[in-house]
Amino acid sequence: NAEYMGTHSHVMAIGVVVLLLAAALPPDPTSSVDMSGWGFLNQNKHKHSKKSLNTPPAAVPIEQHKQITPKLNSLKTVQEKRKAKPLRIYIYDDVPSRFNRDWLTHAHTNSEMVEYEVAVEEMIRSSKYHTENILEATMFYVPVYSIAFCGARKQESGLVGCYEARKFVADAIKWIRSTHGNRWEPNHGANHLFAIGYDWGGCFATTATDAAKWGRIPELEKARVIGFIGPTKDGSGAVGGCYQNGDIVLPAYVPKESRLKLQSESPLTKGITVFFRGTLRNSLRKGVIDTVSALPNAVVSTAAVSADQYVEEMKNSKFCLAPSGFAPWSFRHSEAVLAGCYPILPAVSSVVLPCPKFIDHSAFSIITEERASPRLVKVITQTAADFETFQSHAQGSLQVARRYYEYGDATMECLVDQLKSSKK
Repeated sequence: NAEYMGTHSHVMAIGVVVLLLAAALPPDPTSSVDMSGWGFLNQNKHKHSKKSLNTPPAAVPIEQHKQITPKLNSLKTVQEKRKAKPLRIYIYDDVPSRFNRDWLTHAHTNSEMVEYEVAVEEMIRSSKYHTENILEATMFYVPVYSIAFCGARKQESGLVGCYEARKFVADAIKWIRSTHGNRWEPNHGANHLFAIGYDWGGCFATTATDAAKWGRIPELEKARVIGFIGPTKDGSGAVGGCYQNGDIVLPAYVPKESRLKLQSESPLTKGITVFFRGTLRNSLRKGVIDTVSALPNAVVSTAAVSADQYVEEMKNSKFCLAPSGFAPWSFRHSEAVLAGCYPILPAVSSVVLPCPKFIDHSAFSIITEERASPRLVKVITQTAADFETFQSHAQGSLQVARRYYEYGDATMECLVDQLKSSKK
């Protein structure tokens, strides 16, 4: 019938094409298989042939391998790109206000730290990496204001330190697990971010002694903490596990109002050689202050002054001391950079400073292991004696660095780079 004839014609046509292709191919001298044995037309003929079963297939020329391999690699790359999702951060706006906004109504003595928690959230929210679609998120930011809570509780109870914040954050994580468990549980919170700007980060301790004794709270074991404390260069990390690999280290936060004052125009000629105002805190600070205060044209004092005077003195200074306080970092480091004052960082050369991929701290800072010794004075004196030469080399690097202390796009790129380059 017509249907049979049509089908038969198609089969015949296919057979002719196959025969023509077979005839066009050059014989393979390495194979004992006859050309007539190629293709499905002679399949039955060699079905029981030992010769055809034992004869190896013709070798594929190296040239063909070279043509095929790049295509396979290209296909693999395309498949990997399809699997990899771009970084997108979702903010849990449904976190109850008892874990964040409610505590902003209290007056706080540590306002820089409180404003830091809000600033990180706003920085992420205004960035190109933020998403409001939870389904496309690869990271999740948890807006928990533990420092605001600490400040309020310390005023109410007179407590020193922030031990109560450990339970506060643990309760917030308990809420996250009960509400967003499908996003927390698969990797135990390793794709969750928390901003914790306390002295010893995830340990919520004021001193190194308490940090070592308390340790990092277990609920944050896998989560990623955004703070100011970083690892040591030998990779040992901070005491008590307060800092862990995968955590994010940003410059210490300076509130916007203070930042704008510090970044205002500085005098062309600076009359103060070395500047420091602040509390003693520890033996390191006391030793450095006692040693450096004898330098000519130095303003080194523990006396309190108005905020405006503090800013003007810093902007009029060539070098600003930024010794560590309770922890290895200090707000004075950020203030100095923003004010255009070259930082002196004693006893921190073993610590990884913020945003090392983007900021060459050694290009504009005096970084030394020297503490309280005549040697420290000698380093400062020699650099100050030829300040014009030092400034000509350091000024450009300092200007570049300032962008990363402003908590804008540059700071966000520093955060993202650390998210991508290290995993927990």
